Amino acid sequence: MGPPPYQSAAAEAGSPGPWARRSLWLAALLAVYTTLARFDFPVGEKFIRPMRPGAGDLVMPFNGARALVLGVDPYHNDLRALDDPYRRDVEKQVVGGRVYRVAYLAPHLLLDVPLVLASGGALEPAARLWFALNLAFLAALVAVAWRLARRFTAGSAAEIVPLLGVALSLNVATSLGLDRGQSDLLTSLLSWGGVALALSGWPAVALALVASATVLKGYAALLLVVLLGASPTRRALLRGLAGAGVAAVAWLAPVASHVADGLVAARARASEFEPIWYNHSFKNLAFELAPTLAEPGRIALTLLAITSTALCAWQSRRARAARTLWLTLASTCALAAVIGWSGSSYEYNLVLVLPGALAASLGHAALSHALRLDAPSHRALGTALVFMTFLLFVGRFGSMYASPSAYGLAVLVAICGTCALAALRRPADA
Repeated sequence: MGPPPYQSAAAEAGSPGPWARRSLWLAALLAVYTTLARFDFPVGEKFIRPMRPGAGDLVMPFNGARALVLGVDPYHNDLRALDDPYRRDVEKQVVGGRVYRVAYLAPHLLLDVPLVLASGGALEPAARLWFALNLAFLAALVAVAWRLARRFTAGSAAEIVPLLGVALSLNVATSLGLDRGQSDLLTSLLSWGGVALALSGWPAVALALVASATVLKGYAALLLVVLLGASPTRRALLRGLAGAGVAAVAWLAPVASHVADGLVAARARASEFEPIWYNHSFKNLAFELAPTLAEPGRIALTLLAITSTALCAWQSRRARAARTLWLTLASTCALAAVIGWSGSSYEYNLVLVLPGALAASLGHAALSHALRLDAPSHRALGTALVFMTFLLFVGRFGSMYASPSAYGLAVLVAICGTCALAALRRPADA
């Protein structure tokens, strides 16, 4: 695949350009710093709160999958054998007077059934296997991020892939997700794999992946709408709908009797609110500024994110030469909107937006070219993207209650929306 027509001279010469390099190096160095700083005196974790001996979040869906294998209701049962052996699930979720043992959607439990079968129902070997699988998902995510990045810059793989690998593997989000045994690396891979395949002309497979991400954890719901709406032709739309439909049925049919309970539990979990440093939701950001603004702030910032998503998605249909650029920005905003809306949005959720944020930084020259910016405006946009990259990749910083990533999400969607709005005032590309 050759370089797109809107690349800058620096990109055509084989270099990502100064602002793209600064963003990528900043992300990589911050990831390394926050990983190493935890060993500073006194020794101990500084950036994630471990739940020893590990895989604390895997227990719930894993035991839900064990319930499916045993033929009992995963959401409502009294089997002591399905308790956390390390007693980390003492607090059960109560919704409408009923106790829910699992807070995940039903297809997510189906996802863990192979882990149950492979481990014989034992948590420790399952956790080790899931950790190894997560490393494979991470490697694949780096490859997908590189596929997106090379659409914006002609920088060599040797120049970019190692930095992408460091930034995505050592950052706080991935560290926490690996410690807890979370599934967000898989969700991110499905989401961005879908974006990459949609851009490569594989709508059925692309939408099947994004639909899978949606039914597993819900964060890709708006992304699913964006990719369907951005289908370049009616045929692509129909193929995308077919792929999404087949995937949804494949995930939902085996657990149809538990889908309603899963929706109730997941909705209640997303509504819970903890004003604490690793919660980077829009609600927590507004709460830190003024507690009385927590809910209005969440609504306002979510509407901003949805608006930015719509503007970038529309621009992806309008500006054909820069479709890759605008669809990547729309996808990033779509994931950020749903993550930021959740009342309890933890660090490991950031893995869903980080590939798009890095692509936006690497695509700075292409974005500036699409906006026809003059030199001062070009530098101002570069500065804003570097600042956004910093906020998304730094750990706890300056506050006990709101993660810098909450500001990063808000800044990211504001930049994307502003750029799309500015671009709409110019003639569309042919």
